Amino acid sequence: KECLCRTVNVVENIVWTETSKYAQDKQEVEEILSQLHVGSARPDMFESGTFDEPIIVYESIDNNDGSLVVTLFNRAGAIPSINTETILKVQTSRRSKYMKNTKSTVYVQNVHGSNNARYSFRNPPHFMNFATQYRRDAHYETDAVLDHYFRHENTAPFVATRFIQRFGISNPSPRYVACVATAFADGVYYATRTNGGIDRGTTEGDYKFGKGEYGDLEAAVAALLLDREARSAILDSDPSYGSLREPLLKVIGFVRSMGFDYRRDPSLPLRRDVLNGILTAIDQTPHEFPGVFSFFLPDYAPPGQIAAASLVSPEAQLYLPNKVIGLLNGLFDIIRYDGLVAPCTQDYIDKGIKTHGGGKLSCDQKNGDYDSGDEDKKVAFVPSHDDPGAIIDELATLLTAGRLSASSRRIIKEACQSTMGDGDNKGNGSAVNKAMVMRHRIRHGEKNPLKLEGGLNHTTNSLQLSIKGENNEQKMACVKLAQQLIVTTPEFHSTNIVELPSDGGTSQRKANPNTKITSSSTLVTSNAHFSSPSSYKAIVFLLLQGGCDSYNMLVPHSNCVVNARQKDMYQEYLDVRQNVALSKDTSLVIDAGTSSQVCHNFFLHPQLPYLKNLYDDGDALFLANVGVLAEPVTKDNWEAG
Repeated sequence: KECLCRTVNVVENIVWTETSKYAQDKQEVEEILSQLHVGSARPDMFESGTFDEPIIVYESIDNNDGSLVVTLFNRAGAIPSINTETILKVQTSRRSKYMKNTKSTVYVQNVHGSNNARYSFRNPPHFMNFATQYRRDAHYETDAVLDHYFRHENTAPFVATRFIQRFGISNPSPRYVACVATAFADGVYYATRTNGGIDRGTTEGDYKFGKGEYGDLEAAVAALLLDREARSAILDSDPSYGSLREPLLKVIGFVRSMGFDYRRDPSLPLRRDVLNGILTAIDQTPHEFPGVFSFFLPDYAPPGQIAAASLVSPEAQLYLPNKVIGLLNGLFDIIRYDGLVAPCTQDYIDKGIKTHGGGKLSCDQKNGDYDSGDEDKKVAFVPSHDDPGAIIDELATLLTAGRLSASSRRIIKEACQSTMGDGDNKGNGSAVNKAMVMRHRIRHGEKNPLKLEGGLNHTTNSLQLSIKGENNEQKMACVKLAQQLIVTTPEFHSTNIVELPSDGGTSQRKANPNTKITSSSTLVTSNAHFSSPSSYKAIVFLLLQGGCDSYNMLVPHSNCVVNARQKDMYQEYLDVRQNVALSKDTSLVIDAGTSSQVCHNFFLHPQLPYLKNLYDDGDALFLANVGVLAEPVTKDNWEAG
């Protein structure tokens, strides 16, 4: 076997030749120009008389397909006139650049000293002098690399796609992406007023956005928002249209739509910690880099129908069950307690939990009512109407942009009427029982109702119904219930219209005469159980978020044999772990004699006695030596142990 790299040879050839000037086809000219990779200084930066008068060798002016003008600057007195010292000015509708008329190729010579075309590559340009390196050249080279990335032909469609996705359309059409990418690259977007609204124009029309410079964000955003695909109401019904919403956007959107104001007094400082509770639950924070548990890929396709249809749903990567539950719990607390602080429970009082403003919670310990005394943080939404239907329509506009389905509106309206009192239902348990099934009906459709019958005690703290008192209290109870039900609907969590099961049957639910309302407005039902047409099944999702130091949990103890010889593996563990090693404990020793481990006995962390009991009873196992490979593994040494 010989080394092929005996000698390398660098060959420079001209790209634009004397015959190139006869090229009239734009595609042919662009193919020639694609071989130019070495930039040049502008001719006017050289001494006067260095170059002959410029010659335009190709010119194509096309507003639709893009302009292209090629100008040659030949060295004065050079023979031939077109050579590797010639500078080409390549001017398009988007930019002008100067290129050296040379193509540099590195060849690996064969044993005979000839260039081997099979082993060659383009000689990449560089600013750094290999013999003497200067900081100046490093800056120039860095600027050139960044400019190359910025002006790369893939940058505009890449930016366009990401912008569109962040504005609520996960799967934009190629035409839509091309429109935004063109506006970004051309630096200008024209819009014309039509009978149907506003449409894109090809020349100056009623509106012009951008200054005509590459990368103009004004033009790109105008194209993004004014394109027909962004404004079409018909597309809302397309199941592939729209997107899921980021958890953070749902929180911010809710509190802003509901009039949340944590700085009623302008003299109060702007506090970043006002949202800390719920932001911790969803692992997202405004103006911060995504963390391990809040990052999502823009081309993520969840398994199932979306992936099968070659679609993407980036935000779906954030929809872990614990995050969804944390988000809903946080929103429910905001609704129930009119702000972003913890509820007043005895547990909070005992632990001295404080509000975000620093003041300790003030609670009526008798009934647990909320009273933070922190008046600068309140959800101040008050409906403009008293009618339940009008209240729900207003909330649907604010929270789902009017996309809430008629079926969900009808279900939520019925729940609101229960809280406000309607005839015989006013103030009795029958009205409250109706409200209890609403969330189930929204999720499963009205053909699969939840039925209330005698049996199990059940408490639904989340509804917090209040059907007592004056009309205003009843109206606000309706508002809170409607808010909670709306944030559980699919329309709140997405940006398109969601098809629900058709309203093809009457809901079957049986009122429980033993239902009663406590003084704290918490719904309590006695002798009630929930039945379903099908047998009950559940998936228990256990997420151990974060890392686990296994050597701080399971430690070698005694009776260790390595290569048929006794070895003190605990001492080896102690030598490696040193100050963080666990002291040898005999109280939590487990027997691993039936395993393939080198030690017969291990011991557990002193705070894991329950885990030892599970192991001894055969209800728990340890998967040891599982993780990142510390060294290369082959099939042979794997099977050899």
